[in-house]
Formats: sequence, C-alpha cells, structure tokens
Amino acid sequence: MEKTILITGASRGIGKATAIKFLENGWKVFGTYFNSKNNLQDLCLKYPKTFVAVGPYDFSKLKDTSKFIYKMSQQNFDAMFLNAGIFSENDDFINFDYSDFESVMNCNFYSPMMTAIKLQNQINVGGSVILMSSNDSYSGSFASISYGASKGAIANVMKSLSVNFGKKRIRVNSIAPGAIDTDMNTPEQVNESPKWTPLARVAQPYEVANVVFFLAGEESSFVNGTNITIDGGYGNVSILLQKEMESSRIYGGYKDLIKRYNAMAKSEKIYSIDIADSGYAWKDTKNERAYLDAFTSAEERGVETYRFIILSQKEIKAFQANKLYKKYKQKSAHCVIIAREELKRKLPDVYDAIGKGYDVYVDSEKNLHSFIDFYTDDNCVGVLTDSEKITGYLHEKITKLKKAVDKNEIEVCK
Repeated sequence: MEKTILITGASRGIGKATAIKFLENGWKVFGTYFNSKNNLQDLCLKYPKTFVAVGPYDFSKLKDTSKFIYKMSQQNFDAMFLNAGIFSENDDFINFDYSDFESVMNCNFYSPMMTAIKLQNQINVGGSVILMSSNDSYSGSFASISYGASKGAIANVMKSLSVNFGKKRIRVNSIAPGAIDTDMNTPEQVNESPKWTPLARVAQPYEVANVVFFLAGEESSFVNGTNITIDGGYGNVSILLQKEMESSRIYGGYKDLIKRYNAMAKSEKIYSIDIADSGYAWKDTKNERAYLDAFTSAEERGVETYRFIILSQKEIKAFQANKLYKKYKQKSAHCVIIAREELKRKLPDVYDAIGKGYDVYVDSEKNLHSFIDFYTDDNCVGVLTDSEKITGYLHEKITKLKKAVDKNEIEVCK
C-alpha cells in the first residue's frame, strides 16, 4: 500500500531534499510552503499524483499553525517530518528583540510540538514522527539565542512525545544536523566548519534526507526517543584539545614536507617507509614528483637518506616497472624493496608500526621529527610532529629495520 508523509518546510533545503527522497521511493508527500511555492513546481509537475503542495503557512504565527492543523486533520499519515524552521540574528545579549525570539520559538518549537500533539490521531499505527533539532542545541549561543533554545526544546519534547506516543505504537525521534549546504547557511558554516569537522566538509541536504527516510521506515522499527546527530563528527571535536595537539604536531601536506626537506643540510638524515601497494603511493602526480625531487635533492646535498618500500610479494615485479620509481632509483643510493610478508615474519613489531608509512628525519642538532602518512589521495594530509614519544617510537622501529637490512637479516630487492 502507498505510504504517506507530511513534510513541513518542503520548498527548499533539507525539506525539499527529503520530499524528493520519499517521492522517489513511492511515498505520497504532503509538503508545506510559505513564500516559496515556485520552488515546488518541479515536484508538482513530476509527481502530479503523489505530491501535494500545502500552503502558504507562516509557522512563526501560531494562528497559521492552527489553520494548518485543522486543514491536515482530515488526512492520515504514516510519517511526519516536522522540519520548517527559521533563524534570527536579532536576539543577542545586547540588542535583544523579543518579537524575533517569539517568532523563532513559534516556528521551530511550538508549531512542530502542537502539530504532533494535535494530529496524533491522524498518525497510523506503526507510524513515525521526526522532529528537526540542531547541533546548535548542544552549545551556548553568543547570539541568535532563540535558535539554539528552540532546537534544545525540540530535543526534549521529542522525549516526552516518544514516551506517550509509544503506547500507540508511534515512534518519535529527532535529528540534529550540523553545517548543511542550504540557503540557511552562514559564511562561517561554509568556510569555517570544515576546519573543525573530522570529515572536513559541510553536508549535502540529501545526506540528512537519508536519515529521515531511515527513521520513517521499517528498518528503524525499534528506534524511539533518540536524537540523531548529523554533523560529520563536529560535536566530538574539542578546539582546546586540538590546539594542545598542534603544539607538538600539525596537519600538513606535500608543501610543508617539501619545505622541510629542502632546508635539510649535510650530515642530517631522512628515513622513509613507503607502503607502495596502498593504492596511492608512487602515482605520477605533480605533488608526488615534487616530494621525490626534494628527497633526492637532499641526498645530493649530503643528507643521509634511507628509503624502504614495502609491498606484497606478488606486487614487486610490477612495481619495479613503475616509471616514477625507476627514475628515482637512478638517483638514490639507499632504496630497497621489502616484501610485506617478509617484514611481517622477520620483524613483526616493525610491521605493526608502519601504518600507511612515515618519514623520520634528524636535524643537525640530532633532534627527531617525523611525518606520519595519512594520504589516500592527492588532497589528503599527514601529520608533522616533533613529539618525542611519537617520533622516538617510530625512529626506534625504522632504525631497527635499517640494522636488519645492513646485516642481511632480512631479504631485500634493490
């Protein structure tokens, strides 16, 4: 049987992406709008039998919310996504504007709460209600205090609804998105949040829609009273802890590493472990060529260089035909290939430490530094660190490997 969902704020951003997700999967969608009806024309034309535009309703006015509830009281729904929301910058701690605060609370909190309560008898048994919270609800606000307050209130009333609606076999959950690429974005969300988000980007609306679709369907049949955060890990980041980490290590790419190697002088040392079958190492890119040029230039200046290339036995012959490797091998005196299986068998502790690979370099003052490789593609970064604990451990393992190679205790391919 055809299922039906009510989506408020369906004319743009997350709401529209969610409407499209459900329509594509055969649901009938009642989608509300206020002043953006034109944004729904494409859905009306593409899904004339399954998409119903409802409005205009201004949910910042409780009178409109009451009219909307009356209008929808003749329909039955398998799910509701109460998503409509607004944002105000005029309710800070200096120029507090109560009317703006009230409008935001009406739209973001009172309206979805009233809709869920007043239309509970229109929700079919086994149905699902999804409320829109935000990761802003987890933090104090420096301005726009109504937004965070309204979203925190939603996360709490969701719990009250879940314990009461559960008896009717209706599940209630909320979602808390972080920075999403919509027209509600601020410049700070677009430009700054990726710096502090582990996934290093903002999300697309369809990624939120996917979570809503999950919560509305059978796959989440025992998920009730939960607030799901969708922020790429942003909420787990402590800026203080990151700053403390950066006192001993920094995230850097090719540019930082090349700069350091170009500054190294005679009597200094570079030890390098490459994981050549990682799917990225030794690909002929501009960055990789510049890195290898910096490495060989350092060797030509009298820097002691040692490079150990680790890959599976079956990959060695093919790798030896790699053009970048052949060019580099002609310039470097200390470069050997070691089979992964041989390293694991002979020096398991070294094998356990290599990760994706790393460089350890020793300056003229005998200080240890290291680069820990995180590269999975040309845009990734690694960590440059002077941490004695980290670099000392890596130096111990790589010098152990060097000694084993020098003593012919481990088989190598030169």
